[in-house]
Amino acid sequence: MLLPQEDDTPLRDAKIEVIRADVCDPASLAKSVEDIRTVFHCASLAVSTSREAYFAVNVKGTENLLEACGKAGVKKFIFLSSTGVYGHGRHVNAKEIQPYAPDTGYSASNVEAEKLVFSYHKKGIFSGTVMRPRLVYGPGDQFVVPSIVRAIQKFPFLISGGQAVNDLVHMDDLMEAMVLAAENPASGGKAYHVTDGTTTTTAEQFFTIARHFGFKPPSKSLPYWLLYLIATGSELLARLKGKSPLITKIRVKMLGRHHHYSIERARHDLGFEPRVNLEEGLRRTWPNRQLNQ
Repeated sequence: MLLPQEDDTPLRDAKIEVIRADVCDPASLAKSVEDIRTVFHCASLAVSTSREAYFAVNVKGTENLLEACGKAGVKKFIFLSSTGVYGHGRHVNAKEIQPYAPDTGYSASNVEAEKLVFSYHKKGIFSGTVMRPRLVYGPGDQFVVPSIVRAIQKFPFLISGGQAVNDLVHMDDLMEAMVLAAENPASGGKAYHVTDGTTTTTAEQFFTIARHFGFKPPSKSLPYWLLYLIATGSELLARLKGKSPLITKIRVKMLGRHHHYSIERARHDLGFEPRVNLEEGLRRTWPNRQLNQ
């Protein structure tokens, strides 16, 4: 299912049937789920300055799709969420049972959407499963790796030596995990973390990415508290000038604190085993070592 304005050439070339609809338009959804047993809900608004926009698309849009799936007799619903539902505090080998603590409009909207999916599962309307990946990259990535490259080039500093563990996952591993969840009845009513299974630090990631694209890696480090203070000032100045900040507080949190999530539940229940580390993921995604920013 694609939005009316999205380019469908790659899908048609792969002989995939395309149906155009919009989760914010309930009337457009019926045909998209007609005679479908399993739905993978990956549509979301990920970047916005409006909390209302996040909730309109990610919560109400999910509710619209859930209702359409219920009426169509869908049997399995896989919802793509994010580890952001826990907020951006310190997470070390975190399990799926930790409480919600969203700290952005996007993550708050994912929390509410997850609750809707679980409510439909509990009512027995269909089997619902939530996937929580951390920083997805791969073909089409316009945020994760490109933003790290921009950071290396424009603000080449590690945060506290880059020692924070920062999970990533390549799209190929994420897709495999989602298919495994769809095929396994044990996944119903549960949430699963999906990462590459490593404990790679931000310094290791920055050096690997810089080496792949031929950039000079960061050679200096600033303490977390100082970068957070700089980010606070950068955001304030940007608001006054009506421009984008050079560095943001949420970015400092994302890269300066441990964000490491256990995937043992996915391994145990689904037989999931990630195969793509960062170096391999970069080779698969940007084999010519060129990045369009």
